[in-house]
Amino acid sequence: MFLIPPILIKEEDTLAKINDFYRIIKYTKTPLNCILAYALNRKERIKFRWGFSGNFDWRSTWFFIALADMGWYLYDRDKNFFKFTDGKLKFAVSSLSKVGALIEKPNPYHCFDYRNAVVLDIGAFSGDTLVLFFKWRAKKVIAYEPVAENIKLIKLNTQINKLEDKVTVMPYAVSNRSGYIEFDYDDFGVGFGLKLGKYKIKLPSISVKEVLSRAEEVDIAKVDCEGYEKHLLEVSDIRIPKWIIEVHHAHLLPSLVNYFKNKGFDVYAKQHGNVFTIRAILKRNKTE
Repeated sequence: MFLIPPILIKEEDTLAKINDFYRIIKYTKTPLNCILAYALNRKERIKFRWGFSGNFDWRSTWFFIALADMGWYLYDRDKNFFKFTDGKLKFAVSSLSKVGALIEKPNPYHCFDYRNAVVLDIGAFSGDTLVLFFKWRAKKVIAYEPVAENIKLIKLNTQINKLEDKVTVMPYAVSNRSGYIEFDYDDFGVGFGLKLGKYKIKLPSISVKEVLSRAEEVDIAKVDCEGYEKHLLEVSDIRIPKWIIEVHHAHLLPSLVNYFKNKGFDVYAKQHGNVFTIRAILKRNKTE
């Protein structure tokens, strides 16, 4: 998922344009090369102020600047991976489309106190949210992700941060049944499983009921499974006290809000671009 560089948008707000240029100055030692990369649509030698340099096109450069805004700095680039760090944790991705939640500002998942928490991560993607949860000082993460290339990234990001004893990787799609589910897709990037595509793949699945039956120690659940959040409505026992859920279909929002309210949760809903997030906190455990 690439951000659209603000410089490409016809924006009449002069102050906004000045701010965009300020960010180029703030994060790079070669602002002229950044402008040339944009104007000539080619790669230029970009030197970043945190000590890394390389040949990048404008879209990639702007992406690195946006990540720097979030405290993640590119420190290595080889033929296989882009590698970022916040000074303590590291994050490696095979393509910038795998960065996921690291670039979101404000980050919708940073709505709870994760310190010493066990987190259930349904739709763990490349390990982006997993790394964020540990950045926010989680104790343990149980990560569900069915796509093989994403699982490899999750394991890599677990290893480079020496978190093997704190992460459990579950290679399943969370759905309404255990077995296999067929997905249409174009690629395995952000939005996999949400839209029809020209390819089909069968992936192992596990029912959300079974997932929750194993979740006795979980403090917080994060759900981002591209429409399959609808299957939460089929579960009678919601035992986890805190939830943050991405809702990808607007028609599901009232049902999910009412469902959690009827289960004794305080519920807060907010729109982020084309999706909604629901934050649900069980009333008897409410600490936020």
